[in-house]
Amino acid sequence: EQINDIYQMSENLLGLAACAYAQKKPPLSVLSRAETLARTYNYNFLLGRTETIRGDIEFDIGNYRKAFTHYGHACRFMANYNRLKYR
Repeated sequence: EQINDIYQMSENLLGLAACAYAQKKPPLSVLSRAETLARTYNYNFLLGRTETIRGDIEFDIGNYRKAFTHYGHACRFMANYNRLKYR
């Protein structure tokens, strides 16, 4: 049951990061906390969302190479999530 709470906390932190980013505020500290939780418990879906947000941030400031590196990582995490989900 505690793991579900941690998943929810990480998901909520990602939501906060997305809201902060939409309001043009730097979400990096919140995003880092969400990523740490997701990595600790190997939540591939949330790690994919984290990388997507990081990619969006880099893309918007013109760092296209970094952005697409993050998008590539996001795809890898999502592929791992789906592989586990449909096994």
